[in-house]
Amino acid sequence: MKCGIAELIGHDIETTAYWRRECAERYPEDDKSSKAADLLERFAGEIEDFENSLLHRRLEIFLTDPEEFTLVVNWVLRSVGFNFRPGSCEALLNHLIKCLSMSMKPPKLVAVK
Repeated sequence: MKCGIAELIGHDIETTAYWRRECAERYPEDDKSSKAADLLERFAGEIEDFENSLLHRRLEIFLTDPEEFTLVVNWVLRSVGFNFRPGSCEALLNHLIKCLSMSMKPPKLVAVK
């Protein structure tokens, strides 16, 4: 299943940034959610730069189980700014691939003759 990187993960990044911004408004004394929202908003603006990249193709490998893919993506994105502080969108995507590979079995590759 081939899809654009924005469709694959960009929307999830934007949604999580919005949720973190709401958390920051609800709890203004704790700046972690605000900082997480800032990071996620920055990454949402950069995600298109990875269209058709190796990272994009590596993420697509895990679409064989969309439900598990979504669970892992949401878990990783919710950790941004708390127990995971990526310095770049690329670091976020690499970490996500690592978590997906630990959580899911990649599909078996079939040799083409």
